[in-house]
Amino acid sequence: MTTANGYPDPTPGSPEEDAAILAHLAEAGPAARKRLRSALAYLTQALASGGARVDWGGGQVSASGTLQAPYPIYPPEVQRLREALDGVRAVYPFDWTAWDGWRTYPDGPSLAAAPVADAVRMVTRTIRGERFFDGAIEGALRSGTLVAATQRIVDWLQ
Repeated sequence: MTTANGYPDPTPGSPEEDAAILAHLAEAGPAARKRLRSALAYLTQALASGGARVDWGGGQVSASGTLQAPYPIYPPEVQRLREALDGVRAVYPFDWTAWDGWRTYPDGPSLAAAPVADAVRMVTRTIRGERFFDGAIEGALRSGTLVAATQRIVDWLQ
């Protein structure tokens, strides 16, 4: 059953939704879990060495005076992580716009002991948010929330 906005019935953060998120995540197979561990290690190593830099394209004014909106150009390490998160089903359908967990977990260290369901919510908020707000992933990389949330998921999937 879904709500009027099309999301599964449990409200964000409810025990029912937490259980549904964990059951959803538990369906990830061994190969998908391995890809996620590898992608996280690849991204973490790149970030530590000063790589995985997000460049921005666009922003130019055309001859007619039209401004092309700036947009992030994510490096391969980020794309690999996005694909691996999809592979383990860590982008969960819930009303991420109504979830205020980003206030509870404003940075990586705050997610270190967060419930795994909240880590999935943070990943979902970040990945889905990028579709509506260019740079959402970059912000989550800078704050450490994307890496920390992914690490919580990786640890749980072990």
